Amino acid sequence: LGETGTRKNRHRLFKLGHAVGPFHLLSPGPLARADMLKGARIASPGPPWDSLLLHLGARPAAAVEASLAGALERGNIDAVLGPAALLSEPALARRVRAVTAVHLGIYRVASPFTASLGFWRTLMPEERAVLLQAAPAGLAAAALAYRTAAEEARRAMRDAGIAFSRAHPEAMQKALGFDPDAVELSPEGEKTLAAGLRRLHDKYSSLFAAEDPSVASVAGILRREVFDRLDPDKYGLRKWRFQ
Repeated sequence: LGETGTRKNRHRLFKLGHAVGPFHLLSPGPLARADMLKGARIASPGPPWDSLLLHLGARPAAAVEASLAGALERGNIDAVLGPAALLSEPALARRVRAVTAVHLGIYRVASPFTASLGFWRTLMPEERAVLLQAAPAGLAAAALAYRTAAEEARRAMRDAGIAFSRAHPEAMQKALGFDPDAVELSPEGEKTLAAGLRRLHDKYSSLFAAEDPSVASVAGILRREVFDRLDPDKYGLRKWRFQ
């Protein structure tokens, strides 16, 4: 949640987002051991996952022509890095026989509550209050819909005989040992942002784990931790300064 901008691209945004489920390895056979990943050609969403796959000894394939299922069938790739919900595509589900759970991140896919600060500042305080009041439930519903999609994919996997397994501890530890701060992919200052996001991830993982996942409970946490602290009379109205 916040105002974003760069010196080159001075768009000023009020942004709120949600993400897909955790990324796993989807493949025709299991890739649970660290040695199985060495040299494996894995379809990647791009940086920083390319660097993570290289760290694990795999070969990222960022450009996959046509479909992922077709690339697996032709032997152009050995696995796909992505959420289990991808298996809702029947063609891919027919090619994938194993899903290996390993800590490989997530991807923010949408920002349903986004407005330019110019527009935000044209609103009356009561209008800003309505948006801030509605945002927690909207974000919770979107995020939990992706969780539901992943759960449905897991059920379909069981019905299709697709194995779901945890990666070997050695592979898990190697993935956890990946240091994104060592990857020079971002402008100066984004490493600090990444560190802050990791702290927030740990905080909210703990908060959400203590509750049954529902729109009401997740929205309640977001409201308590974030939105109840925002003053619609003042939030987003400060003078913008680029660092």
